[in-house]
Order: sequence, then structure tokens, then C-alpha cells
Amino acid sequence: MDEHGWALINYDGGVPVLAERPSMISKLVLAEPEAPVHDEADVLAERARAELPAERRAEFDAALAAARAVYPVREDNTIIVGDRPIALLRRWMLEAADRLVARGVLTSATQAPYLFVAELRAALAGPADAAELAELVARRRGEEAWARAFPGPAYVGEQGTPPDISKLPAPLRQVNEPVLWGVGHEYPPPTEVPDDPDVLLAGVPASPGVMEGTVRLVRSHHDMDRLLPGEILVCQVTSPAWAPVFPLASAVVADGGGALSHAAIAAREHGLPAVLGTGSATTTLIDGQRIRVDGTRGLVLAVEE
Repeated sequence: MDEHGWALINYDGGVPVLAERPSMISKLVLAEPEAPVHDEADVLAERARAELPAERRAEFDAALAAARAVYPVREDNTIIVGDRPIALLRRWMLEAADRLVARGVLTSATQAPYLFVAELRAALAGPADAAELAELVARRRGEEAWARAFPGPAYVGEQGTPPDISKLPAPLRQVNEPVLWGVGHEYPPPTEVPDDPDVLLAGVPASPGVMEGTVRLVRSHHDMDRLLPGEILVCQVTSPAWAPVFPLASAVVADGGGALSHAAIAAREHGLPAVLGTGSATTTLIDGQRIRVDGTRGLVLAVEE
């Protein structure tokens, strides 16, 4: 609690942090997840290295060492630069809200996330019009509900092919080629579902292994506390702030993401089978449904009840 309690569950300071979710903390403590074994990673690396010409193996070793050093920084960067500062802002907001509730200006601390910092400061300085603040909160709650109900399309028009960068100067090609390659593996095109009645979904084989279990839909932070140890996490997409849910899951299935997305990296770190980029996992699967996640082939299959 001292080290990780004020950790965001997403990038929104209006959302309760881990310290405010005692049921999730209890599940994490009681689950006692085992540390994953990554012996297979060294085997795969050696196999890939052996397929290269001898003169390029030193280059491979350097690239792999750099990747292993850099990838953890991606998570640390999100925590240090984003999660912790916003969590401190939330801590200030809750303190301000408690004082305003005590003075009768707000009816609940849950109203505070719908007010701007300047509005909270003005209310603290007083005098504050409780009715006016309540009207602001009600309107903004309605705006948020409308925006969540009508998110709009994932993209406008047809998704085009990556631009031709062959004519760029060498330094610009050196920067853009890996960026386009990485984006292609983080946001892959839709996968066609095989003509097999047992296959419910097809996607990117993002983390190997096979696991059968019960579906738990987690569409937003409101659903995170409902995930039970051993259930299969089914979501739209994850971010580094979702770290607390991975020790509870037995497998991961997501609407979006590819082999280089956060969900894929976290699933591999935790040794969880994962199928990503399905496009419709959260609308096809239902809570409590029994499925088999084949992270090696990138398939989600039906299991007879």
C-alpha cells in the first residue's frame, strides 16, 4: 500500500486509485500468483539467432540486449511521468472535496472530478454556490455519459497502406521504418475468422499457451474489481496502468492490440496466453462463458458447458 497504493488504474485522475479499491487489493494478496518462468524466451532467442548468418549474430545480440534494457523503461516512464503525478493531483482533489462536503458545498466527494481545478479553488476560498456547482456536475456527468455511449468509429474512411518512404533521406528512413514497423505490429489489420464452428474469434497470437476458463468482461475501470483470480480477462485494450489486473487473470483476449502492444508484452511477462486484435471480443463474448484461449495460434474457441 505504501509503495503502490496511489497508482492509477487508468490515465484519469477522476478514477479511484488502487488504495481506494480494497476488494482488488484483497484479491491480489490472497491470489499469491506464482512468478512466471521465462526459460522458453532464451530458447526462442537462441533459435532465432541460429537462423542468422554468422556475421550478423553479434548485431542480433546487441539488438536483443538493447530491447531487453529499453522495454522496462516504457512501463517506468508511464508510471513516473503520468500515473504518479496525476495520482497526487487526485489526492489534492479528494482533500479539497472532503472539506467542501464538510461545509455543505458538495454532497459527495464523487462530484469533485467533474469540477475544474479553478472551480474547486474558488469554492474553497468561498463563498460558494452549492446549487450552481451541482448544476455544473450534473451537466458534465451527462456529457460524459453521452460521449461514452457514442464513441464514434475507430477510424474515418478506409485504412490506407503505410506511406512509401523509400525516397526519404537515409536518416529519415532510419527513424520512420522502425516506427511504421512497430505501429503495424501494435495496431494490426483485422484477422479473418477460420470456417470452424468451434472458433469464436481469431486474432493476433500475442502470447503463447492454451488456457480454458471463464470470461470476465472488463470494459472500463468500473469492472476491474469484478475480475476474480483465474478468470479470463476480456477487454478492449490495456495500458501500463492496468498492471494490477494481470496477476489475477489466467489469459487475455482483447478487441485491439498486436504483438507489440502493452497487453501482449504484459501477458508474456506474466506467462498468460493472449489473443489480441480480435475486433469484437467485448461484443461477442459474455460474462461467465467458458472459452479456450489459444495464444499460440491466435484463436478463441468455444468450450462445451
